[in-house]
Amino acid sequence: MPAWGFYCRHAEGIKFDNVTLRVKGKNYRPALVCDDVKDLHLDGFHVLSAGSEPVIVLNDVRGAVIRDSTAPPGAAGFVKKMGSIRDAK
Repeated sequence: MPAWGFYCRHAEGIKFDNVTLRVKGKNYRPALVCDDVKDLHLDGFHVLSAGSEPVIVLNDVRGAVIRDSTAPPGAAGFVKKMGSIRDAK
């Protein structure tokens, strides 16, 4: 799997509210990968540990909203956008 937390592919209407993720040990993959997703909402999405990759990877995502969400200290980046990203806030 491309993510250690959640992998969302070919989906619509994904919502994460008040989610906190932590991985034991070392894992260098992103916590969340969304591939071909429409209407993604992250509100209170917190990741407490990260590796050498960005915390969230969005690939071909339409209509993304990210609010009140934080990356852990030392993260390589918070959101990496790839492919066609439309209407992201």
